[in-house]
Amino acid sequence: MGGSSNVLSWFWPLARTPDRSTGLEYEVNGFEDFHVSWPPPDPDRIPLPPRDVSDGVAFTGAEGSSYDVQAFKQRKAEDLRRQAGLEIERRKRFHQRLAENSEDESQQSDGPNEKGSDYGEEGWRNSEGERLRDFGVDEDIEFYDEEDLPLGVLIQRRAQAALKELK
Repeated sequence: MGGSSNVLSWFWPLARTPDRSTGLEYEVNGFEDFHVSWPPPDPDRIPLPPRDVSDGVAFTGAEGSSYDVQAFKQRKAEDLRRQAGLEIERRKRFHQRLAENSEDESQQSDGPNEKGSDYGEEGWRNSEGERLRDFGVDEDIEFYDEEDLPLGVLIQRRAQAALKELK
């Protein structure tokens, strides 16, 4: 398009193509090889040689024990039950899970000056070392609500609290 100063010829479909010498020329720093293309080729599209199927490492599960099959069937049954939504599984409270899993009593210190634990869910810190309480979030609230209240009741309580504030 830009080989001529005549602007009308730029948009004329039957105009001849300008010569390559009228195009732009870029400086070359001389570091790159001339046979290297830019942008570099996509590694996902580079053809790979076919794999050798005779690898015996890939098929080591044939000698699996019945324990593995039973464990698989048990996990499958649990997954199907969970997907069906037949039951609600509540997690244990954090401290109960921590007490069951930890065998080291030195981690569980009940010091009088200790505000909260520095590990686990309550002791969450971001990469800069900031805690939730640094942002005004109460870390002492319960993680798992014991009350199973319908949504309508919660909305009604919130509306009543808003009315009390207006009075």
